Amino acid sequence: MANTVRQLSGGELSATPSGNNWFPDKYLPAIKIASTTYGKPLVDVYDFHWYSEATNGSGNRVTNLTGPTLTDAQVQAVVQSPRSLWDTTYTENSWITTDVLGGPIYILGRLQSRIAAENPGMKISITEYNNGGNQHIAGTIAQADNLGILGAQGLFAANLWPLSDTETYTLAGFRAFRDFDGANSSFGDTSVQATSSNIQNVVVYASTDTTTPGRVVFVAINRSTSAQVTAITGQSLSGTAHLYQMTAATAQGQSPVAPVSAGTMPASGASLTLTLPALSVTTIDIH
Repeated sequence: MANTVRQLSGGELSATPSGNNWFPDKYLPAIKIASTTYGKPLVDVYDFHWYSEATNGSGNRVTNLTGPTLTDAQVQAVVQSPRSLWDTTYTENSWITTDVLGGPIYILGRLQSRIAAENPGMKISITEYNNGGNQHIAGTIAQADNLGILGAQGLFAANLWPLSDTETYTLAGFRAFRDFDGANSSFGDTSVQATSSNIQNVVVYASTDTTTPGRVVFVAINRSTSAQVTAITGQSLSGTAHLYQMTAATAQGQSPVAPVSAGTMPASGASLTLTLPALSVTTIDIH
């Protein structure tokens, strides 16, 4: 967070690495002044890179956890790390939370509040990010969660940045949203707000599809090491729920790692209850 930038109108902004007074606190007001002077907005998108600094509490940073075998603590560090993008209740193990902020990072919310105050309408992008776990189902979970978060938060753009030649499991996270059935089906084109009663274990991303009235698609993530009975409520459902899952077991020997069919179940009313396997990503296509 310690950065300097030279204003478009001249002069230098000093670094402010501690507390809540950080780079955007000076950059965004400076852009506002320069834009006012110029007569039109000079920056359309605030871009940053996000290589997670989260560790398992023993110094193992998630971006260095690149092997196929991880401890439970390492797995949890990877799968929980996307929460630092948005969750005000989550404090990761990292120098950012212990030495700088003293609590949750909540970086997208922090940025959005500052943009709203100084430069309304400016968008956000993350043109490089990675949360590790690239040869483990934890990487699949983290990437699927990232994609759900980025969509729910309305980011302008985002790019996964590979940290090795083997990102097999990380790339599988994309397949939870696109071509999960092997027939080019995708997440719906309209996001539906969803909240979880136990975000540490389970999160669900929801969508509808304007091209197919009545179609609803969920991506349900279980971060825990045990199966979770999960009730998805509040959305009108009708038809058949087609389930596609990725777990450590289904991914074994797959190349590329991709969802596999987990059967079907009837869907009606405003509630769907299913059991999510331990450490899994489940896409539920209802039509």
